[in-house]
Amino acid sequence: MPGFTVHIRDEWLAVPCRDTSNTIRWLGLEALKRYMKNKPDNGGIADVNATRFVARRCQGLSLLDAEDTIEDVLEDHDFVELVVYGITTGFGKFARTVIPVSKLKELQENLVRSHSAGVGNPLSPERTRMLLALRINVLAKGYSGISPETLHAMIQAFNEKGTVGASGDLAPLSHLALGLMGEGKMWSPKSGWADAKYGLALINGTQMITSLGAEAVERAQAIARQADIIAALTLEVLKGTTNAFDSDIHLLRPHPGQIMVAQRFRSLLDSDHHPSQIAESHRFCDRVQDAYTMRCCPQVHGITNDTITFVQNIINTEINSATDNPVSLSGIEMNNLSSLHSKL
Repeated sequence: MPGFTVHIRDEWLAVPCRDTSNTIRWLGLEALKRYMKNKPDNGGIADVNATRFVARRCQGLSLLDAEDTIEDVLEDHDFVELVVYGITTGFGKFARTVIPVSKLKELQENLVRSHSAGVGNPLSPERTRMLLALRINVLAKGYSGISPETLHAMIQAFNEKGTVGASGDLAPLSHLALGLMGEGKMWSPKSGWADAKYGLALINGTQMITSLGAEAVERAQAIARQADIIAALTLEVLKGTTNAFDSDIHLLRPHPGQIMVAQRFRSLLDSDHHPSQIAESHRFCDRVQDAYTMRCCPQVHGITNDTITFVQNIINTEINSATDNPVSLSGIEMNNLSSLHSKL
């Protein structure tokens, strides 16, 4: 009869298997049952069927799909480990410390409380709502392992008018989660959540820096448009020429921002569709060219617009990304990575 050795927390358990067509999930549950049987308090596990775990090979640490059959992925006497970072373990250097199931809710609550250490002025309601909206968008992708009930509660909180205060990423998201736990100040009367992992899912992301970055991009775009209008108005008052903004000239050096600014100048200044009375007054003057600061506006303003567009693309990608650690790719399978990093 094939047998397998399963490592749970600090113990090794032998699990015989009469039918190798059973799944890896079955092997994990059998190991948990044996583990609970040897513990006076069931090892802190209240319900074996409600326990979330990930199976991986002890040698090489490759993850096993819970729905794969044993005969397809394991050989006799293979060593398997059940563990999930941040769910049944501590965090950071305590990743090797396994937490009893009875303490998992406390683990998540303490995680949020310990990071709720933001200082400085409170964020505005608009910025806070952006922060909450972006976190909802990440969790709704389904890779963070959060329950639909918790996600729905966050959506309901977003529909209320409220704010919390902080600065940073882990800290502000922890203040956000603290409100959902019922310990922070929120306008919404409904707060709180249950089950393990959700504390980590609520605070492990880049939504603070992303929300502020999105706001900065929007403001930068508005300022860039205003700069073009002011420059065009200045050129008009100085009775300048539009020759430097000819479309054929800028196609010779086709930077997108430069072409866009030149087109914007042409639309704002004298044209066949919108003739300028000031331009008409000096149509036959002997000036060869305008000041350097005027005729080079497409080049100077253009690279600014290109930079804003570059940042906007990064922000758009970040807004629509799943940023968590670990992430769930196929229900029970959890993968550790570094998508939470916010160096944009």
